[in-house]
Amino acid sequence: MRSFSSHSLGLTFLRCLCLTSLGALARPAEALAQCRVLPGPEGEISQWLSAPAGAVALPRVRPGAAMGAALGTTATRMTLQTLAPSAGPSAAGFRPAVSNRTRVTLAPSTRGRGGRAVLAAITLSARSAGRRWLSLGADDALAVWLDGREIARLDGPRRAREDDLMVPLDLSEGAHRLVLVQVSRDSFDVFVRITDAQHRPDPNLRFTLDGVDDAACDALAPRTLALTVRRAVEATDVGVTAALRFPGGTVRGERTAARRYTLSAPEPAEPVSMALSLDGPSAPSLDLAMHLPDATAAVLHLRDEGSDDHTFRVGIAHELRDALRRAFVVLDPLDPALSNPQHPGPWPDPELAGVAPGSVWSVARTYERLRDLVAVGDGDAAHLRELAATLRAGVEALARREDPFAGRTGVMRRAYRSPLDGTLQEYSVYVPGSYRGDRAFPMVVGLHGLHGSAHRMLPVLMGLYDEHEDRTHAERVVPPLADPGAIVVAPYGYGDTGYRQQGEYDVLRVVSEMQRAYRVDPNRTYLTGLSMGGIGAAGVSLHNPGVFAAAAPLCGYHSYFVRGDTRGVRRPWETFLMELRSNDHWAENGRHLPMYIVHGTLDRPVSNSQTLVDRYSALGYRLEVEWPALGHNVWSQTYAEGRIFTHFSRYERDPAPRTLRFRTPDLRWPGTAWVRFDALQAGTAGPLTVTGTWGEIELTVDPDGRARGVTRNVGALTLTPPVALVASGVTALRVELDGDRIEVPVGAATSFLRREGHWQRGERLAARGGGAIREVFDAPMLFVVGSRDPSAVRLYERIARQWAQRSGVALRYPIVRDDTLTEAMLAGRNLVLIGTPRDHRLLDRWQARLPISLGADRLTVGARSFTDDNVGAVFTAPNPDDPARTVLVISGRSPAAMLRSNALPDLVPGYVVYDARVGNARGHILLGAASQVLAAGFFDREGRPLADDRDPVSASGPTDDASDEN
Repeated sequence: MRSFSSHSLGLTFLRCLCLTSLGALARPAEALAQCRVLPGPEGEISQWLSAPAGAVALPRVRPGAAMGAALGTTATRMTLQTLAPSAGPSAAGFRPAVSNRTRVTLAPSTRGRGGRAVLAAITLSARSAGRRWLSLGADDALAVWLDGREIARLDGPRRAREDDLMVPLDLSEGAHRLVLVQVSRDSFDVFVRITDAQHRPDPNLRFTLDGVDDAACDALAPRTLALTVRRAVEATDVGVTAALRFPGGTVRGERTAARRYTLSAPEPAEPVSMALSLDGPSAPSLDLAMHLPDATAAVLHLRDEGSDDHTFRVGIAHELRDALRRAFVVLDPLDPALSNPQHPGPWPDPELAGVAPGSVWSVARTYERLRDLVAVGDGDAAHLRELAATLRAGVEALARREDPFAGRTGVMRRAYRSPLDGTLQEYSVYVPGSYRGDRAFPMVVGLHGLHGSAHRMLPVLMGLYDEHEDRTHAERVVPPLADPGAIVVAPYGYGDTGYRQQGEYDVLRVVSEMQRAYRVDPNRTYLTGLSMGGIGAAGVSLHNPGVFAAAAPLCGYHSYFVRGDTRGVRRPWETFLMELRSNDHWAENGRHLPMYIVHGTLDRPVSNSQTLVDRYSALGYRLEVEWPALGHNVWSQTYAEGRIFTHFSRYERDPAPRTLRFRTPDLRWPGTAWVRFDALQAGTAGPLTVTGTWGEIELTVDPDGRARGVTRNVGALTLTPPVALVASGVTALRVELDGDRIEVPVGAATSFLRREGHWQRGERLAARGGGAIREVFDAPMLFVVGSRDPSAVRLYERIARQWAQRSGVALRYPIVRDDTLTEAMLAGRNLVLIGTPRDHRLLDRWQARLPISLGADRLTVGARSFTDDNVGAVFTAPNPDDPARTVLVISGRSPAAMLRSNALPDLVPGYVVYDARVGNARGHILLGAASQVLAAGFFDREGRPLADDRDPVSASGPTDDASDEN
């Protein structure tokens, strides 16, 4: 369990409460009626008795350290209400608070009304003594009491997350009262999970809401149901499925053993009736399925215990049915993944003579889009008809072995089958009417902002933006667009990735797809974006300076060093990773990248863009800056009347630049133009690395082939000077590099290694996997959980889901068990391995070749060993069987320690060894002063720690204010 300072939570008033009051709340009311709570499938509990507990004065500032101090001085006036054993919940002010999510809201929103506190209580009875686990997550501040004793706290501010804090519960046999006390001024979401020692729902625990009789209890049950009805067009009829889920559990009266549901429709469909058993340790789920004839107005009834609770229209218009059926017949042989979304890959290109794979994928994505909208009963009939018409045209062209996009102009949606996760990734394209394919066109790539849409970005780039627009309508209906004399493309970037990792991959992949599909001029390809897209426009172009002719980031945030949530304590590796994430630290790469930066003076702090402006100015690079007297929305002005196209038309990329300057902290971004780094070096004579230090080069070439250059922290590189670089007849560069004289043939690749401080020609070093933990998610990934220990598999799968899913990010990484792996699934992928050598086949096979030893009695990194059961480790390394690929290992001395890996902050290096003291960092950028790890750092190419990896900071206090990135 965590240790906390007396003021960290601001709930110090609890220390002063009368223990008799706590005792009243702690005593289970065995004489009262009891409403039984069945936890969710993984032990989630979203059914509580809740009551207000008073007002709290909070400062009207962004939540931060001041919140705890304010609570500490005001909360002593609060009175803890009790649930008296002689009265029902209403007498003490308690009411049931239930939810059909994994989280429950204990009180309505109090935004703008100051802070408040609420209580929540539940009784748990143990039929046997033993250890259980309590996992918590809460908005802002939370204290947990068991039988009148405080056992855990969560500091505010934060957002409720699964498994934010894990607390061991050593329960005696008998009844216990669990009480939550939450303080917030915004929302009161709470996540609670209670499991057995193996992190599964415990059949020996019984949960009840005291004082709630059977009738009231059964009346609450429908509010715990998450119901999804989906329609599917099948070969001869319409399949309808009602999925009944209880993500946060459900409730049942003492005399209720089952709940019956009936799915029915007008004749001739036969009703489907099934009973949901409520006798197990957790709430089960239920799927009711039936087939309906092709009636366009079929009505479906879902009845709960004979009452007509839900009515749905499930009929599908015949033109939609016909389009989907015809499309499936044509597309399924070309793209088998279409009918098998759980296919673990790899996903080969469709083969159709005369038709590009991207065109097949684009039609397949139109099919998916229409299928999914029909499935959920979307009511926009005009949009559905338009999609159906587009799908029919594309499918019939494929059936004739013609490319449906050949010669097509206007606005369209296109897609590719992503190797990262196998999904069809959509992007939007505007091909103006002036494009004929007879000459190369310039291309402008536009990046949307947070929660944005690729399709909406097209008119925005043309100056058509209404901040009050209906987003769904704007995403579906694009107004007529003027001809800008350029092709316009808007990637989706996997959603809210910030155009890092997978998002950056998507941008570069879309550029590549467009170059294959259209005559795009590679020397007149430009990148711009707004807000989050502004960050991406600068970041992606500076990481890959040989791709774009110019960039225009609008209202972007270009330095992690001006963020509110990165102030205060910083470990050396955190400073390094903040530099890696800060666009201004990549500015040297803009030697041939003109930058147009726009930031409103009312969009504070302006230093978010000023840092990049200052760095570009200091370097003397081409720069235009505008500081309009506006807030965040500067794009309406900057993009108005096609201004951005006029701006970009002045620039053209030099494909053979004679002056180069490039720096990188990670070989994921290895070079520019005709220079590529093959290894970094920790100091002039230090070990070779993949990351952990910035490598740099400056190089100038004269037309006669003489060249001069200097490097810093580069251990190996390859030079491939193009013929156009030098005058006619010059066949080699005579380079003076760091004082060494080397000769480099023109038109060929030559590799050099730095040995004993001098450059020597040698074999090119093979690419190796590894790197910073969060940065490796820019390649095809497969999550593999160990299966040899059946009691741990469900927990490992939960860990996999938590690592594989990011809020706002549209990714669906495959998760498989190690006993189902095939060689084809492993090929060409980074692997995330979850387990230990004892229960994971790959870890068992590779344990001697990994940089951290995962022994049965200890975990060892370098010369240090850790034996405590609370110790976990997360690290990256080259795949022992395919060193160009990366394995990310999540392991530890116990399953609970592995689950705690979700508490790691965003910026972590190549390996981290941690224990329970890492808990406060969950959801933060940095560890901060309130968290600590046991070891962290980077490995060299031989798998050895690069430096002293002990944490230089002792955990002692809360982190600083948080801020969001748009």
